[in-house]
Amino acid sequence: MQLENYPLNLSFVIGNTTFHLQRMVLESIISPIPLHNHGNGCCEFHYILSGQGSILSDGTTYHAAAGSFYVTGPLISHAQTSDPGAAIEEYCLYLKTTEKKQAPQHTSPALRAFLKKINHTKSYFLPYAPQFGKLMTAIFKEIQHKEIGYTIQIESLFREILVLLIRNSQKDTDAEMKKTSSLATDKTLLLIDEAFLYRFQDLTLNDLALQLNLSCRQTERLLKQYYGKTFQQKKTDARMAAAVLLLEKQLSITQVAASIGFSSIEHFSSSFKRYYGVSPSVYRKGAGLQHAGKEKPLEHHVF
Repeated sequence: MQLENYPLNLSFVIGNTTFHLQRMVLESIISPIPLHNHGNGCCEFHYILSGQGSILSDGTTYHAAAGSFYVTGPLISHAQTSDPGAAIEEYCLYLKTTEKKQAPQHTSPALRAFLKKINHTKSYFLPYAPQFGKLMTAIFKEIQHKEIGYTIQIESLFREILVLLIRNSQKDTDAEMKKTSSLATDKTLLLIDEAFLYRFQDLTLNDLALQLNLSCRQTERLLKQYYGKTFQQKKTDARMAAAVLLLEKQLSITQVAASIGFSSIEHFSSSFKRYYGVSPSVYRKGAGLQHAGKEKPLEHHVF
C-alpha cells in the first residue's frame, strides 16, 4: 500500500549513462507483493524504515528489517513479504538507466570502470546499511518540499548513493575473492602434502604441476612460498623420512632403497649420508639413530 507517491522527471548524465529518476514512494507492505520483474534499464532502490520480513530477489531469499537496503535491477524477479504484525515500511526509488555504447572521449578510465559496475549491478542486498537510509530520507524530503535547488540536491544525493553502492559491492567482491583464494590455497596445499606423502617414490615436478593445474614454474614458486623449499628438497625430505621408518623395521638396505624409489643401493646410501651425516648401515646399528635424532639434516641435495 502506497502511503505517499511523488512523481519525478529528473534526468542527468554520467559518462555514457543517463539516469532518469521516475518516482519515489513511501509504502507499507501489508499484503505480500508477488514475484514480478521490470523491463530493460528499470531499477528499484529500496530502504526499509521499519518492520521486518523476507525479500526474494534473483532466486535468493533474504531476511529484511529496519536498515536493510537492496537493489532490484532489470529483469530481476523479486517478491516482498512482511512478517505477521511487523509490516515493512520502506522508501522505494524507481529509475531507469540508458547506457550508450561509446563513452565521451573525455571520460576517464576510472569513471568508465565505475559506470560499468553500476550498469552490471542487477541485484544487491545489504542487511543493515543506515548510511543509505540517510541519503534516501534526504531525497524523499527534497521531493516533498521542492525548495529552490531541490533537483540539484537530489542529483547530488543520488550520486552519493551510487558511489556507496559500488564501494560496498566492491568490498563484498574483494572479501569473496579472498575467501575463494584462501579455500583454493588450502585445497592446493592438501594436494601437495598428499602427493609427497603417498607418491614420493616416483613423483616428478611435472606430475605435481599437472595435478595442481599449474605450470612447473608456478608450482616451484608455490613450494618456495609455503614450504620454503624446492621440489627436490621436498621430495628428499619425504624419501629420507620414509627411509628411517623402513630401516627401523629391519628391512635390508637394498629393500629400503627400492621401496623409496632409488634405482641402486649406492645412490641411496650416498644420498642418505648427505642428508643425515651417517650411512644407512651405521644408522641401523644405532650410532646413526642417535646422531640423526638429535641433529637436523646437514644439507639438502638434489639427487
